[in-house]
Amino acid sequence: MIDHDRKRYILDALRSVLTQTLRREEYEVVAVTNYRDEKIEEFLETHNIPHLIVSDKGTGAKYAFGVKHTTAPIICFLDDDDMFSSEKLEKVLRHFKDGIAYLHTARINVDEQGKEIGRSQLFNYELRTRESREILRALRLYLEFNISSICVKRETLDPFVDVLSRVVRGVDYFYLFVALTSALPIRHTSEPLTIYRVHRSLMHFFEAGKEEFLDRARKYYSETAEAKALMASAFDKYPFLSMLIRCDEKVFRVMAKLCSKKREPRTLREALQSMGCLQHPLSFRVKLLGGAIVSLISPSLSSEVFFRYYLRRYGQ
Repeated sequence: MIDHDRKRYILDALRSVLTQTLRREEYEVVAVTNYRDEKIEEFLETHNIPHLIVSDKGTGAKYAFGVKHTTAPIICFLDDDDMFSSEKLEKVLRHFKDGIAYLHTARINVDEQGKEIGRSQLFNYELRTRESREILRALRLYLEFNISSICVKRETLDPFVDVLSRVVRGVDYFYLFVALTSALPIRHTSEPLTIYRVHRSLMHFFEAGKEEFLDRARKYYSETAEAKALMASAFDKYPFLSMLIRCDEKVFRVMAKLCSKKREPRTLREALQSMGCLQHPLSFRVKLLGGAIVSLISPSLSSEVFFRYYLRRYGQ
């Protein structure tokens, strides 16, 4: 269980792990934070949960540290503001007895008070082959990325833990690609075994005005592009996977530049290259290219369009 310096919900997350239908002696729990808190530490000590404190605030560094301090053959991840359903670990164990490498569960979305506000529409799906066309099809149609919904086999993840420790953004995406290096099946289940909390702090881009939004968005997309570059290098032995990640790197670099008010001719070239990123819908790639063309004519207009699009799609 990883805490991202948000103390408000962590005890709810921990209680959800401790009230599983699976017997407590059948699973281990570790909590990773970058702070000390008397109330939280007292709770952890009472329930015999190891508390690992790391100075690095990077998401991947926390998860890697936690993985290195566990021994279980199956690893499930939980962010501090999310929860597990009471039967999650028992059902996860059943899934992995089928010989899979990776499981992604559907989720129930709740508000800040824990009231249900919706559910993810996740299909039952299993990827058994590693043929390029099937991976592309899965990425376009089925595969989702939500860290608290992911469980992975340790022997699949272990070779990549050192790389994980350096991944700042996109850790959930990284876990999927780690699983794609395995010959074992990847499974998505429509069972809503994860409880995902939607709260205001998730909408971090909207906490300020337009200019600060664009600065934050540009920083976020730039950091994500750098994380993708690191991931791509880690998968050099898997050329098709590396190519897909490098495609995503270009996509995020273009998105970062669309948040800028500077005219950068390179943006159009990268957007044209992104048209070959077949894991993304054609409509998205066309919009990205259109934004790059507009940015050559008027960078301020492209950033304004980006802001309004993001606000319309994700704003409150």
